[in-house]
Amino acid sequence: MKKIYFATWNKQKIHRMQSLAKNIANDFVIEPVPELIHVEENWATPMENAEQKIVPYENLDFPIIAWDTGLYFEWIQFDPTHVKRVALANAWLEAEQCSQEEIYSVLLNYYRDLADSHWWEFPFYYSDGWALKSSDGSIKIFQSKRNNILTNISHGEKQLYFPMCNLYKSSISWKYYTDRTESDMLCELQWQIAILEDIYKSL
Repeated sequence: MKKIYFATWNKQKIHRMQSLAKNIANDFVIEPVPELIHVEENWATPMENAEQKIVPYENLDFPIIAWDTGLYFEWIQFDPTHVKRVALANAWLEAEQCSQEEIYSVLLNYYRDLADSHWWEFPFYYSDGWALKSSDGSIKIFQSKRNNILTNISHGEKQLYFPMCNLYKSSISWKYYTDRTESDMLCELQWQIAILEDIYKSL
């Protein structure tokens, strides 16, 4: 068995990573880190944030991976690593003041209005930064990219912790996030799968 720990307790991210790992090899296991150490994500890029997430575990002797995502629009200036903070600041709010339902509504309205202001559909991409700490303490940084279309339509079952997922569709399948099949997901995440395949081979 080849196992790595994932520096998150985000259930959606864990599920995605475990699904991708299973697609690569039956003996490839990804589990959430037993004791999560919170890290401020204040760096400018997803790659820098991902690396910071594994720094607290640098003295541990097991492989660990971290993942951070940035949101990028081709035509506007935007803080890519603070998707939630940007929307809340626009409403003069802070996350600590809000329930998750309120955060969902603020983010959904902010990004729906953004699509409205750019002809209802607006291309963007996610840049995923990955950091892998091997058992010997060495660190490798990876990057992947996912192209999508932001729309002004809220579609599918409410994604309470990921409001953007109700608004965008893939540039590959042209399906909304909530309509994707497992096959669609594997097709759209080829960059991430390739990175995980390299990680699997290095274990």
